[in-house]
Amino acid sequence: LPTNSGVVEVTERISPPLALLPVTFAFAVLFDGNPAYTFACLVLLVAQALWLAWPTLSGQTFIWSRVHWVLLAYIVWQSMLVPLSSVPENTFLMYGIWLSLVIVCFATAGLSAAGWRRMLSFFLVAGIVTALWGIAEGVVTGIRANGPIVDPNAWATVNNLFFFMLFAVYLTVPQLRRVALCGLAIFAAAVFASYSRTGLVVFAAGLSLVTLLAWRIAEHRRPLLQLAAAVAAVYLLLNLPVHNAIVSYAPFTLDGESGGWVERFSMWKAALLIAADHPLTGVGPGTYNLHYPQYQEVVELGTYGYFAHNDYMQFLAEGGPLLFLFLLAFTLFLIVELYRAGAAVFGGDKTQIEPLLLVVGMGAVLAQCLMNSPLYLLQIHMLLGLALARLLSVRQYLYRTQFLLLAPGFSRVLA
Repeated sequence: LPTNSGVVEVTERISPPLALLPVTFAFAVLFDGNPAYTFACLVLLVAQALWLAWPTLSGQTFIWSRVHWVLLAYIVWQSMLVPLSSVPENTFLMYGIWLSLVIVCFATAGLSAAGWRRMLSFFLVAGIVTALWGIAEGVVTGIRANGPIVDPNAWATVNNLFFFMLFAVYLTVPQLRRVALCGLAIFAAAVFASYSRTGLVVFAAGLSLVTLLAWRIAEHRRPLLQLAAAVAAVYLLLNLPVHNAIVSYAPFTLDGESGGWVERFSMWKAALLIAADHPLTGVGPGTYNLHYPQYQEVVELGTYGYFAHNDYMQFLAEGGPLLFLFLLAFTLFLIVELYRAGAAVFGGDKTQIEPLLLVVGMGAVLAQCLMNSPLYLLQIHMLLGLALARLLSVRQYLYRTQFLLLAPGFSRVLA
């Protein structure tokens, strides 16, 4: 068991196993949708994790926090779900995907602000490529873009998370403001090109909230106006030429009788019925699509039923109440952090701008979980791990520790 052993020391150094994280992310982005490539990425991630964890087994200290305890319990429960699953091989793959969040969070939590920004810049290489890919796709075809990611909603989630993480750099590091503004314009354009209805609502809500709170700090008003102008410009330049074609394909509507809503209601109902029939451990992560045909309604014939299009319900159906509670706990954690950071920024505390934007970025993902299935993608989990690591660091939740059995004092007691 770990025991607290002192104050955290952070580093700017990107070690070789850390440098491989953005490479793995790029590989996952460019070859999304193929289980063989996903498995290869997971093998590479586990190898990096073992490389990073090996020194701790010889008594070296490592970064830890109370949140890490929850993440550890989360992974333990996930590992128990593998043999309990109705299709263990599917659950094993999902276990690896969800494990990636924990690996990236653990690996990058010890980075300083400069080191974390450098790591983010490496991730941004693949992010910018996929954003430009999708923007070009939307302009050329006139349909909803998704770049190399599996569908437009998932692609919008990736771009939203990148946007708010880069937004934090934009406001907190004036030297990088110009280049960050260019990146923000690209990711905003990508969200527009996706025409993900939930993604657009989340993007607009998050940007508006941060703008209203950060406006209280005088030095942020000019960059906020510049960002607003850039977002408006890319919307007018990119979206209007293809807007009519996209809208005709997937119009915005709150009509509960429309196809998109009817299909979602059917999939949500199926998820709840599956959860009711398997109330303890669910049917196993990654197996919803195999059980869905038994609960499929006649009105829902427009999807393949791979996902429930609501990750909260799908977690309940596939992993039982405990897996659902882990997701709910993460949601509540972000709500509390949003309140704390938001209240501080509203009071004029500019040091809380970065945690506010990190929370809004991760919250954007969870908001899209209500209508889509972003938590079933490796890329999103890796980005969440990176954002969570920085949040824990900037909020000073971290401490250094070592395994109790390897601590010098404990060894002397045994001797």
